[in-house]
Amino acid sequence: MSLLCNSIIKDKQVLTKNGLEMLLLPEHKLLYEKLKGKYLTRNLH
Repeated sequence: MSLLCNSIIKDKQVLTKNGLEMLLLPEHKLLYEKLKGKYLTRNLH
């Protein structure tokens, strides 16, 4: 999990609808919160 939290999402990479749905699952809440804080300009809702 820490590897995912510390990874970098490049500008051209997009989060698919399925990926967003997976991040919204309760078991991925920590990762979602980290990504939302790290990428404020991305549309992570």
